Amino acid sequence: MKPSICILGCGEHAKRVLSEKDYSQEFNLYFASHDKNKAKTYSDKYKGLDYFESYSKALSDKRIDAAYFLTPHNVHLSNVQLAAKNGIHVLMEKPIARNLEEAHAMISEAHANNVKLMIAENYRYLPTIKSVKEILDAGIIGNMISIEIESKDYNPVYGWRLDKDLTGGGRFIDGGIHYIDILLNLGGLPTRLYAQAAQTRLPNIQAEDTVIMIANLPNGVIGLINHCTAAPQNTRQDNVLISGTIKQLSFNPFGNEILVTSKETQEKIKLDKGGAGFKEMLDDFRQYIMNSSHKPIMTNEAALNDLVVVLASYESMSTSISVTPKFVTTQ
Repeated sequence: MKPSICILGCGEHAKRVLSEKDYSQEFNLYFASHDKNKAKTYSDKYKGLDYFESYSKALSDKRIDAAYFLTPHNVHLSNVQLAAKNGIHVLMEKPIARNLEEAHAMISEAHANNVKLMIAENYRYLPTIKSVKEILDAGIIGNMISIEIESKDYNPVYGWRLDKDLTGGGRFIDGGIHYIDILLNLGGLPTRLYAQAAQTRLPNIQAEDTVIMIANLPNGVIGLINHCTAAPQNTRQDNVLISGTIKQLSFNPFGNEILVTSKETQEKIKLDKGGAGFKEMLDDFRQYIMNSSHKPIMTNEAALNDLVVVLASYESMSTSISVTPKFVTTQ
């Protein structure tokens, strides 16, 4: 039997997620928006069974098993509280929250109401990342030396994303956290990090739009993230470069090939598929809510770790000194 999921927040990001495949094959789809016309438009376009003009109406409907919130960061906690009291499982758009207090409250709320909470970090599900992890585990590149992650584009933001209080920061907590997840997933938890923000260039934003962060990872590995959303270019540029003692890997996270080089050789590994990881993420969530023994790939502990690194980076930016991230565990 297909579970029923309500998509709450019918904006551009929802369109990106829903355009990757026909999810009506795996879910009974419902839609909710504070703009009733938007909810209807999305329901009609993506084969929804019904739509709602308020979140409370949607989450009190007995047909709904789960909710996928694509909402501003400042309401993540209240979203989980509303869903949990109605016995609704939650897929929450990243970051988990603006701060650790809100994040822990969300996890506690889900636990107290016996509902499942998963964070929608699609980069954890990228086909390239899955393949690279297999290459690293096989020891093909030797001992890892460094991980360099670069993301550059010109990406002005609007509405709530301009507000530092609503967002919990600037572009690093909103978009840069994706690349933090890649870094931690492939390289492990940093023992020390240092971050600096460039002078803000995007119009009207109250916080950072460009950050460079360098981190000490386990086993003497160095990690670097260059996240710039104010670059003067028409197309987005993403690349991950992993250097080892034997070979080096280079790839676009959203692509379908991995370049493997050494001093003597060069090889392209072609993947069966690329993509943004949305369909794999939603399939994992579906299994999570339907199977009591299934553990999701993106755990709440991983989501907390990503947030800890963001917050440590902000502390480093404000103090201009390196910071030791204080990682936490979930119960």
